[in-house]
Amino acid sequence: MVNILLTNGLLIFILTLVIRHHKKIFLNDENQIQNIHLGSVSRLGGCCIYIMAVLNSILNQDFVFFKIMIFCLLALLPAIMEDLSIKVRPIIRLFFITLSCITIVSSVEKLPILNFPLFFEFSNHYFFSLLFFSLCLAILVNGQNMIDGSNGLSAISAATTFGCLAYIGIIMDDVSLTYISLTFISLVFSFLLFNYPFGKIFLGDTGSYFLGFITGYLVIKTYGKYEDLPTWSAAVILFYPSLEVIFSYIRKIIQGKSPFIADNEHLHIKIFYLLQSGSKVSVLYNALVAPFLAIIWITPLVAIPFLISFPKTSFLSMVIVVITYLFFYYSIPSPNKKH
Repeated sequence: MVNILLTNGLLIFILTLVIRHHKKIFLNDENQIQNIHLGSVSRLGGCCIYIMAVLNSILNQDFVFFKIMIFCLLALLPAIMEDLSIKVRPIIRLFFITLSCITIVSSVEKLPILNFPLFFEFSNHYFFSLLFFSLCLAILVNGQNMIDGSNGLSAISAATTFGCLAYIGIIMDDVSLTYISLTFISLVFSFLLFNYPFGKIFLGDTGSYFLGFITGYLVIKTYGKYEDLPTWSAAVILFYPSLEVIFSYIRKIIQGKSPFIADNEHLHIKIFYLLQSGSKVSVLYNALVAPFLAIIWITPLVAIPFLISFPKTSFLSMVIVVITYLFFYYSIPSPNKKH
């Protein structure tokens, strides 16, 4: 607990310094179509969280988790460059994300068992599982970054995932999982003190990628370690950022667009323009997106105790949350205003 307080205190101090002096750092103010924020804002919040997480693992001599964060660094280095306005080609970023995912998943002692009846003969072959979970982790990481367009949304979504993991750690008497989850919850909320609602600092690609890597790694490791946990409950825990990527990819293909080119038709952006409709541009509307989407990001935290108690409802719950997402998406008109 002392280490958590120490790292959080240092994080708050560093975030304060970055916010105060961020104008001295060359920032990327390119007006991209998916941007809904105002002004020049530092994107180094995620770098600060990463540094404090590394420090915490060193203080606790948790060198297994420290190793995972080094593996994350493979993908975070190009992200840090982007956050410092040094352009990196998307294919290079994708390569390092894939490399990090494979490295992280291969370091897990026991991968979860896949309950895929149609592919049962080979679904639990190690190399199939390695590729499958690496792909899932890559989707999650990109999804965590995709929902980072609104103040607090990516960070709060990650915090609910860590909350689910903390609950599992408590009921399974897993002290390490509980501690790591609570550490990241505290780090995320320290960041949110500055990010929400006024957006004084952003996670950046570094922060959203890092939170995606850590939440994905912990879920894979936990569900591999505890085979009694219902498999589909893991999908419910991670459904929002993951579904955002999968649905966006399919939607763009159907629309005849490249799935690799950003647009402004994501759910959180549609909600932003709906809230802003007929009004002056204001940071208020950006801040209102996260609470508007509370029914989406809070669902895993509310559902996880029920899903563990009644595991047979996990798949049905996954179907319900997907339908809920699609209902929200198609109930809200696409934005007419273009950046």
